Amino acid sequence: MQRTLCIEVCQGPDCTGLGGGAALLEIEELVQEEEEQEAKHQERHDDSGSAQLLLDPIQYQVEAGGCRNFCTVGPNVHISYKRSNILLESFHHVKDASSCRQVMKCAVDTSITTTRTQRHANQSDQKPPFDKGHEIIAHETMMSRRIERKRWEALRNVSRAAA
Repeated sequence: MQRTLCIEVCQGPDCTGLGGGAALLEIEELVQEEEEQEAKHQERHDDSGSAQLLLDPIQYQVEAGGCRNFCTVGPNVHISYKRSNILLESFHHVKDASSCRQVMKCAVDTSITTTRTQRHANQSDQKPPFDKGHEIIAHETMMSRRIERKRWEALRNVSRAAA
């Protein structure tokens, strides 16, 4: 059974005005990069010829969500499993690219934890899966922060034009 992790970005009027549209675009791009990286990892693992218990990978789905009345701390992002009412994590003040990376890191960590749990349940003597070392760069240079800020401003302008 394939699990889908839903990343819902609030598109209520307050959150959108504070950059929710830009957050939606950034998280969609981060999800695409993660899926491409996972596909490359699978290809490399398949080419090595080693046997491994493979489970269906967790899929990510980014959705434009409605207001949940957390307007004063927006833009808001919520992570849950699709087809369940269980909220796994909520993020507030998702106003820049680094906070979007925090959201994506949490989603990836959740999927890795779930995969490990599934593998151990299916076969207790299997080693945990390779942790790809997803981590957020703690120290950024002034120029990279400036580039990131300019990119974020462009995403906000694009999201406002689309609305």
